[in-house]
Amino acid sequence: MGNKQKSHFFQLKILPLFIAVLIKFIRLTMRMKYVNIDRMLKLLDEKQPFIFTFWHNRLVMMPYGYKGKNVHVLVSQSRDGLMITNTIKHFRIKTVQGSSSRGAVEGLKGIIKTARQGGDLGFTPDGPRGPACIVKPGVIQAARLTGLPILPVSCGFSRKIVFRSWDKMQLPKLFSRGVFIYGEPIIVPRKLDKKGIDLYSIKLQDSLNTISDEADNYFKS
Repeated sequence: MGNKQKSHFFQLKILPLFIAVLIKFIRLTMRMKYVNIDRMLKLLDEKQPFIFTFWHNRLVMMPYGYKGKNVHVLVSQSRDGLMITNTIKHFRIKTVQGSSSRGAVEGLKGIIKTARQGGDLGFTPDGPRGPACIVKPGVIQAARLTGLPILPVSCGFSRKIVFRSWDKMQLPKLFSRGVFIYGEPIIVPRKLDKKGIDLYSIKLQDSLNTISDEADNYFKS
């Protein structure tokens, strides 16, 4: 095995397994609260598929915020996307390849197919490369074409590490406390022009920012 193959094997096999084990171990040491989780449980009880939507910097712990059994997360067609795919499979989460930067058409086809089969969708509307906390129109288009409600979700931690990445990725520290906060579901009309898509993008962005601020300040009072 050459150096390049070893590098690929480490990045796509060993590193995802290590990250998954680390996340699971951190979660075992945490106390977690769920605010307005009834908004998601209602959709699950009604067997209504939905689009589970969160900022990219909250990605690490999101497998524990989703309480359903069938979600497909949109990831980019890149090495980073493959690494994410190989990491979240350890949480029994599937992926659809495609993003605003690569494979947008293929990703949209996969999303529509998943929705027709009754699966939930996972979206980071500012991924894969930002700008951070700015909603791109892909998630609104997906909601418009599938008819699925968007469920905004965020999480916060009493103690955390904030990485120097473009999104300022958050990782909770051992034995910290965590909270998931669920926003009001957003229904996107099927017939929308560009102005309408922009308005719903802003509506989702405001919701995600509001619940993210609430989550970040939850343990400060």
